[in-house]
Amino acid sequence: MRKSALLTWALVTAMPCVAHAQEADQDRTASGTEIVVVAMKRGAERIQDVPASVTAISSEDLVESNQLRIEDYYAKIPNFSVSPSPDVGNSQILQIRGITTGLGSTPTVGILLDDVPLGITGNTIPDLDPSDLAQVEVLRGPQGVLFGSATMGGLVRYVTKDPSTTEFSGRFQAGISGVENGDSVGYSARGAVNVPVSTTLALRASGFYRNDPGYIDNPVVGVDAINEQRTYGGRVAIMRPPSSAFSSKAGALIQKVKTDGSGLETLVPGIGEREQNFTIGAGKFDQTIQAYSLTLKGHLGAIDLTSLTGYNISEIKNSFDATFAYGAFAQAFFGPSFTAAFVFPNSHARSWTQELRATAPIGDILTLQVGGFYRADRSNSDQTYPAVNPVTGALGGNLLRLQTLTHSYEKALFGDLVAHVTDKLDVEVGARQSWLKGVSDYTTLSGAFYPTPNTSPLSKNKNRAFTYLVTSRYKFSPDLMVYVRAASGFRNGGGVSNPPPTATCVIVNVPCAYNPDKTQNYEVGIKGSALDKTLSFDISAYHIDWSGIQFLQTEPVFFYTYTANGGKAKSEGIEFSFTARPSKMLSISAWVAYNNAVLTEDFPTTSAAYGVKGDRLPNSSKYSANVSIDHRFQLGETTTAFIGGALSYIGDSVGIFQPTAARQNFDDYVKLDANAGLNFGTWSLNAYINNITDQHVAIGGGLGTFPDYAFRFIQPRNYGLSIAKTF
Repeated sequence: MRKSALLTWALVTAMPCVAHAQEADQDRTASGTEIVVVAMKRGAERIQDVPASVTAISSEDLVESNQLRIEDYYAKIPNFSVSPSPDVGNSQILQIRGITTGLGSTPTVGILLDDVPLGITGNTIPDLDPSDLAQVEVLRGPQGVLFGSATMGGLVRYVTKDPSTTEFSGRFQAGISGVENGDSVGYSARGAVNVPVSTTLALRASGFYRNDPGYIDNPVVGVDAINEQRTYGGRVAIMRPPSSAFSSKAGALIQKVKTDGSGLETLVPGIGEREQNFTIGAGKFDQTIQAYSLTLKGHLGAIDLTSLTGYNISEIKNSFDATFAYGAFAQAFFGPSFTAAFVFPNSHARSWTQELRATAPIGDILTLQVGGFYRADRSNSDQTYPAVNPVTGALGGNLLRLQTLTHSYEKALFGDLVAHVTDKLDVEVGARQSWLKGVSDYTTLSGAFYPTPNTSPLSKNKNRAFTYLVTSRYKFSPDLMVYVRAASGFRNGGGVSNPPPTATCVIVNVPCAYNPDKTQNYEVGIKGSALDKTLSFDISAYHIDWSGIQFLQTEPVFFYTYTANGGKAKSEGIEFSFTARPSKMLSISAWVAYNNAVLTEDFPTTSAAYGVKGDRLPNSSKYSANVSIDHRFQLGETTTAFIGGALSYIGDSVGIFQPTAARQNFDDYVKLDANAGLNFGTWSLNAYINNITDQHVAIGGGLGTFPDYAFRFIQPRNYGLSIAKTF
């Protein structure tokens, strides 16, 4: 019997006897505490008062249920989905309200650490461990005015915990975990400490280490649990709290992720469930994320000033098996012992951002916010395709080496005016003008396919984008609000400005450039609470028009991928969520969402992909829902017990667009999670089981991916036990 099976038995036996204890929690509604967010750059406000669709998840909930990656907890958020890629390491498609065309194109969902954009290399999302976060906020719908490009579907904001000058405090946690088909026990440790340096200065430091057991076997190379993953990192923040004139906060975060093999399953004859048949050495992944930020706030009379400076570094080293496409070429060029081929898509990206904004009242009813934004990105990619000996794993020469160096720049001016027409009615109007430039310093092709290296010349592209925001909010009472919202978002174009987009590039026969695309969202919503605040609800209906769609296409000879523009699409739907609190010790939350995301125009006849009016957009489920229950029990004066569970339904979807009408189908599924715990004084004990019924459902891969017989499935049943101490 594997160790994971023994651990399962132990945890199932212990579940009824343990309960959960958490620190003060903004998202824990059973205590009656209202959720507070910082979503709209107007300071902290009740989520019930925000005239937009926002969901907040507390970090304590994520840590205690061991839902530490976006793909673990996305089902907690209406109309938010994640489709991991079989192509590259931690690449995954984030999608809000159906706005995506698949992997490889510029992301449609922005990622922020507090108010600072995190640099993203393609779709390799910085999946931050929530150990030192306050909460994760997800804004649905375009956010172009306040947050700029690549937020045309919405954004995810990681909100960190601030240092405090009030007292010395800390928390440490240690845990073990297991997973079905795993052959070892995982373990984790987290710690955080808050140090008041003085009455005007505080320091907070945290660190974590997590070893997640693997569960994918490779019988071809004789390795079990090849996708074991190690994640570790830390954060330091120093803060001068808000004063009458000036406050500051500086932070530094680093996180590393390492794995010896991918979490893919290959559906080929002779390979079973939770197995793969990749060549030895394939699937290794090594990612390092560094994020540095400085926030300055001050007052100049009635004017509030804010400066946000960010610097991010992302380094990725990755490998995957490309034998299905290049194995025959490897043997032809480098001899009979080299019958396999790899791809090593390594990259290094840096991003620097600077935002300055000022907020001031104008008279008694107007509040004006104006600002400027600058962003400079540098991305260096070195992608090699070496021949491989499948028996020894030895590397031969390169079939192909693709080296690129690019720079991109974004400048913007934005303004936002709020009119407090009455004590119940607000009207907000905002606009943003962005200027964008991309520079391709060089693209060099070499290797056996190009015995004479081919280097493209320096090329540039320039684009402009205008986005707007109009919102009207009416408060019938402090506990009932209705809003109407119109907003737009965009993504930058790319390639060469001259010649025009219809021309073909020198190296391969593909379009040289693609244009920006844009979304326009029209939304109405109502938020409120009733029955003495024991019932709260949030209902929104929306329609999004999407024009100039960017989507990834593949050149059929060397499988070179490129971006081109398609036609138009729409996304429309409704989201309904509520939380009921029959007592102070019981909370029941649920949401249900409908989303219809389809093309409204055929793809151009010159397109390498097939799409006609009415075709569904990739990876979008029409129906999804979630219900969760949290119940606490007072066992003694200092002892509290907790038990909870969540049931998620994710509807069926289809994969990315193909050269023909055939597309990958993904089945719907239901996922059940549970956790329980015990809080006794400053100690807490927690146990969890996720995917209790051990559902085995594909959520990524298949037709159009690389290779098309590899799939990513939801994580098998996993479980764990942790103990924590606060002081």
